[in-house]
Amino acid sequence: MPIKIGEHFFHGPFPTAEPVQHAPGIYLVIEEAKTRYIPIACGHSDDLRKTLNEPDLEDRWQKKTAGKPLIAILYTVYMEPEDREKILEKIRTKYHFRNREEVI
Repeated sequence: MPIKIGEHFFHGPFPTAEPVQHAPGIYLVIEEAKTRYIPIACGHSDDLRKTLNEPDLEDRWQKKTAGKPLIAILYTVYMEPEDREKILEKIRTKYHFRNREEVI
């Protein structure tokens, strides 16, 4: 079932990057908290699967959550990186990411 974040519906959440395509898009790392999801990190990439399989990312996310971090995906095949960044800025503002270190 998709997750609505702002104006967009994200695929997932997924426990690993295994089902994620080698495609451009935005990712949101979330923690499941009873009846809702709490975003803990976000970013964008020209190759989501490659980016999300970087070895140290899951370790960094794990430090921000008591449970297992989950991944939600918004594919943006026809969107330029600058446009993805605009969507991320809205997400960062809405969820009060304090600095770039929180946005992985």
